[in-house]
Amino acid sequence: MCASDTIERSIEPFARSITDKEKELVLQLEKEVSSIVEAHPPHKVFCTQGTYVRYLRARQFNVHKASKMLKETLKWREQYKPEAITWDIIQSEAALNKVTILDEFDNEGRPIVFMRPRNEKQSSDNELKLKYVVYIMEHASKIADESAPDGKMTWLLDYVGYNRQNQPPWKVSLSTLSIVQNHYPERLGRAVNFKPPWLFELFWKAIRPFVDPVTREKLVFLKDDSENSADMKKYFDLNILDACIGGTLPEGDMIPVDSFRTRMIAADEELLAMLATYKKNTGS
Repeated sequence: MCASDTIERSIEPFARSITDKEKELVLQLEKEVSSIVEAHPPHKVFCTQGTYVRYLRARQFNVHKASKMLKETLKWREQYKPEAITWDIIQSEAALNKVTILDEFDNEGRPIVFMRPRNEKQSSDNELKLKYVVYIMEHASKIADESAPDGKMTWLLDYVGYNRQNQPPWKVSLSTLSIVQNHYPERLGRAVNFKPPWLFELFWKAIRPFVDPVTREKLVFLKDDSENSADMKKYFDLNILDACIGGTLPEGDMIPVDSFRTRMIAADEELLAMLATYKKNTGS
């Protein structure tokens, strides 16, 4: 099975409306990385037409630059093995309810990654923290490919209660930023930051130079209580949000603990079955 066969069966909604010129560039990029993709079955699952489109867009459709970026990601994926990170591995991090993927979508049809940094624990395993970030990005990306009109996700961060005791280590924050920017390009549609405290403002000033300018433009900061509901309504259905962040639900009801676990385990099993099929078909 060749990489192009995989692409033809896996064209994401957002990648179907590209121009003829962009299609030519996709084929060029596919050819640039074909030998790498063919040598590693998980790459065949990852490298869909949408993948090529995203990397090209991230590098202004410069095939050489997009190829360099994608090759770095494929090298990282082969070493880090994100496809091997399953619920069993990260369930202790998931149990903190610090990051989850909501059942519902934002007003633009994007999956919502909801974060409550106050639930972070500095004492937990830093490498496991990063694996959980990758796990969330992998699954939210898959949902975005299947449903979002632009293949992107929205982050909603509730900073109430955020302080030095639950602030992640600087090294973890920089590693997270590096992974998201370099290996998940064109995935963030918007990041809505609810009531970021002064501590976050200090943190933001520190990392801002490392954040891509395009990413910075996607950040929304909500601080004034009197405007929270009105502002939230621009981006979300208030009926899916807790009242404490401008919605209508009792606090805690918006986190789908049971359904989140069920959906993630099912997605893990689906991916493992797909990888097994690729390995069987290629004899690898």
